Amino acid sequence: MMIEKAKSYAVHRHSIANQTYDGKPYETHLSEVVNVVEEFKHLIRGFSENYEQLISAAWNHDVLEDTDTSYGDLEKVVGTVVADLVYRVTNELGKNRIERGMKTYPKTRESHGATFLKLSDRIANTRRSKRNGHRMFKAYTKEYPTFRYALKRGVLFADMWAHLDELYGYEED
Repeated sequence: MMIEKAKSYAVHRHSIANQTYDGKPYETHLSEVVNVVEEFKHLIRGFSENYEQLISAAWNHDVLEDTDTSYGDLEKVVGTVVADLVYRVTNELGKNRIERGMKTYPKTRESHGATFLKLSDRIANTRRSKRNGHRMFKAYTKEYPTFRYALKRGVLFADMWAHLDELYGYEED
């Protein structure tokens, strides 16, 4: 019930904002992120956030950043825990991707759930951009060392980091 409500809300908000993803309905991207959460759900044991909350956040992860939805509006629909996760992965303002990331990563890193969600989004974006030869793959590859440095914590989410390392052909020095 919670997941369906969250999904419906996210799809509606992105739809009225006329957003698309690679020329497809924005729901395409949201469902890809949800699929990554599903794929790596074995890593969320012991989180303060539960599975339903993480899936609900995955559906809504871009709603604050890409639509005119306020935190308060989102919180009324999905609750404080999910709204907080979405807030923590929402890019802060900045003059470029690097500045936005550097302002955003600290609040993301404070929460295991938010870090997991950010990794899920990055995996989904990287897979698609690499598969389609999209220009964003170059941008993701260039910023990956900073992204990794800012968010990686020991062995937490090792499977996800290993997958990203492989996608980017990244090797630690």
